[in-house]
Amino acid sequence: MKYLFRKKMVHFLVLGILLGLLNGCATYKEQKSTDLTALSEEKETPVHTFYIAGGLGNLKEGKDDQIMDLLKSQLDNATENSTMIFTGDNISPKEGQWESDKKRIERQIAITDNYKGQTIFMPGDFEWKSFDAEKMEAVEDYIKKINREGLNVFPENTCPLERIVLNDKLDMILIDSNWFISNWDRVKDINKKCTDIITRRRFSEELEGMINDGQDKN
Repeated sequence: MKYLFRKKMVHFLVLGILLGLLNGCATYKEQKSTDLTALSEEKETPVHTFYIAGGLGNLKEGKDDQIMDLLKSQLDNATENSTMIFTGDNISPKEGQWESDKKRIERQIAITDNYKGQTIFMPGDFEWKSFDAEKMEAVEDYIKKINREGLNVFPENTCPLERIVLNDKLDMILIDSNWFISNWDRVKDINKKCTDIITRRRFSEELEGMINDGQDKN
């Protein structure tokens, strides 16, 4: 699929599952990708390219390798003006699976080894499965300990929002919808580290401010 941003082309390659903004639901049926080279005959260089994949925590070790290999082949040939976003459900849906969860994370990170752009992991339903901010941050901390340039987790510290300036014409706002829709009484230590946004009203104000800061940008 192709979108035009101010006559500049941005490609979105959808390989997995896009989480709904507010309904938090997902489908685990394999999604097929399209070769970027076949999308358009336009010769104009893209301002930025996004690779988006989600639900990879459902993939079984030794199976579904075709999906991972396809994504890796795209990333290996991508330029530095690109972003790979893992949109959540990067670990298993069951509690008490930390050792296998770490392997799932490592498997996803491994396909970005030769990738020149930035990689972002976002939390999804499975990351929130414990209803415990400390356990959620264990996933975040594990990714951060790899300490590789361009590898990040956003939003971090169980916070709901992150704004990233990609270039002078393009901003990216990442939202953790689980923060917004969760029953906070059930989530241990939620907002303990996210002191700037501790109410949904404050979230709305901050989001509006981020959008205003990006006026005249995409």
